[in-house]
Amino acid sequence: MYKKILLIGDGSVYSHRAATVAVALAKLSSARLYGIAVVDSSIIEDFREHTEIEQKRLKRDLTRSAERAINSLAALAKEDDLQLIPTVRVGHLNIEIINLANEEQIDLIVLGRHGRTSTAQTTYRSLAERILEDADCSVLVVA
Repeated sequence: MYKKILLIGDGSVYSHRAATVAVALAKLSSARLYGIAVVDSSIIEDFREHTEIEQKRLKRDLTRSAERAINSLAALAKEDDLQLIPTVRVGHLNIEIINLANEEQIDLIVLGRHGRTSTAQTTYRSLAERILEDADCSVLVVA
């Protein structure tokens, strides 16, 4: 079925739902489970007029949030005796996700239909659409 599954995490309820599905699929198909949380660089770019200290603080806080999101997914996988290989990146959401999928030769990307949004980023639904358009593998969007 699938050998490598990539789960996109952002700490939202939809991300948790997607994680439940990804863990079940990984267990069913004995697949390796990867997880990614991306610190959206467009949010940081919106702060370029602020002081360097404020920019660093924002990046630190966003990175910590991404780490919490990915650690939560890893804990969920561990409950089912699966190991999630975690990745946190800074960049544009769809680009970082597609890059990791290509680097690891992912067979399936799993993400929630909605996620956390900000004024600096487009909606998560748009992210799902971009992933569907750009991915070279199957994509599962979980409601």
